[in-house]
Amino acid sequence: MNKDKTHIENILDSVSKIEEFTKDTNEPDFLNNQMMQSATILHLALIGEESNKISSETKAKINLPWREIVDFRNVAFHDYINLSLKIVWKTIKNRISELKAELSKYK
Repeated sequence: MNKDKTHIENILDSVSKIEEFTKDTNEPDFLNNQMMQSATILHLALIGEESNKISSETKAKINLPWREIVDFRNVAFHDYINLSLKIVWKTIKNRISELKAELSKYK
């Protein structure tokens, strides 16, 4: 669990950065700000990278869509050009708080 705790802390750090990047931002502003998009997508991908390193035993205890989280990382790094910014926006506005809440229990 020690390594898992480090990965979880890294994920929560990326979540905090995403929250900071996108606070007081609406969808049109996000869609028109390439720097914000790039920074946010990088940290979403890092979340997927760290998630991939968490043990199966720990993942089984945390109610999150792990496969989707890791799959996002793969799309962000390998198929970036086809990444939907609207889906990225919905993810940060609708799913980041869930991720934060679930992982904060294991901090």
